[in-house]
Amino acid sequence: MATMVMAKPRWLSDNGVRSAWTTALVAFLASRLALLLVGWVSLTFIATRDKAVHGAVPTLQQLKDLAFRWDTTWYMSIARHGYSVASPAVQPHAVNLSFWPAFPYLARYLGEASGMSILTSGVMLANLAFVFSLYLLHRYCTRLEFPPTAAALSVLLLAFVPESFLFSVFYGDAFGLLGMLGAMYCARQQRWWIAGLFAAFASSSRPMGVMVLVFLLIHAWQQLGWRNFMRPWVDPHPFIPVVLAPAGYFLMLWVTYRVSGDAFAQAHTRMAGWHVYFAPAWEALRTDFRLGPDLKFWMLSALALAASLIPLFRKKLYPDAVFGLCYFVLIFSQINSAGLLHYAAALPVVYVGFAWWLRDRELARFAVLGVFASLGAVLFCAWSLYVYIAV
Repeated sequence: MATMVMAKPRWLSDNGVRSAWTTALVAFLASRLALLLVGWVSLTFIATRDKAVHGAVPTLQQLKDLAFRWDTTWYMSIARHGYSVASPAVQPHAVNLSFWPAFPYLARYLGEASGMSILTSGVMLANLAFVFSLYLLHRYCTRLEFPPTAAALSVLLLAFVPESFLFSVFYGDAFGLLGMLGAMYCARQQRWWIAGLFAAFASSSRPMGVMVLVFLLIHAWQQLGWRNFMRPWVDPHPFIPVVLAPAGYFLMLWVTYRVSGDAFAQAHTRMAGWHVYFAPAWEALRTDFRLGPDLKFWMLSALALAASLIPLFRKKLYPDAVFGLCYFVLIFSQINSAGLLHYAAALPVVYVGFAWWLRDRELARFAVLGVFASLGAVLFCAWSLYVYIAV
């Protein structure tokens, strides 16, 4: 009697997909468990704000609270109460209009639908987005015909990059990362509508998410050639993600106008409440370098990550390279920005560039990964203890 052999699902039969998922899950679990260990050690053996915690084994609740520090309070205020023009007494003129809506509202809706707390649902969403981002990064590098070791290295670099913990806490960074990576990957596959939805998701998750528009424009130009690029009616498909990419940004302009009467309240509250100003990049870098040791650290760390653009230009990955260049010019144009490092760490092309540069340099691979992991551990220790340099 003949036996029936069931065909494997396509996603299981594709070795590339299985390899990408395996690498993503291993990198995610290894890096998150390492961070939990650092947090446990920090709370147990290093003095904290709460003197009663020092020297005692942290409770499960205290470990869960590691996901709730610094700007998480702003995201939580949006998730619980929506946007408003109220500002705390300790930080006058700072309002939650500085933060983008996709993450806090999805955290609220998942919490309401599932019965979980908003914090739990938000942390779950952030981590799921991060795992999917690791997977897409591997697939993206494979799409660019990187060797398997280089694709795996890109994932490890992202998982262990300094401040990678921000992709697992109650922040919107993982959403912005996923949106940019999804738009880039789907555009390379010519899945224009899906690329556009990912791009809109990026621009509704983080202020810098809209910068993926640069990648999409240059990719469209490469696909069409200069003549047809200037005549979009000949083949409009590559322009679909270009048109959809700013949707989240325009949504935020509409929200801020509805709430405050000022469509650009996000930029204004950054200046008034956080004292972040814009200037030419060279002037902002010079000013930041003089403002104090924290800003020196963030600036130099971000510059080190910006070095990843050099191999992208050498490999002629111009959509990635120019996207990264414009992104870095914009973040380096902010005076007194404490977010330089985590803005840089949320840029997908950083890991593409480093992975290509280190593909044949085994010793350098271990050195860069070691520096990333060590610095990431130090910063998560600072995060656990509410030390300002963590962010």
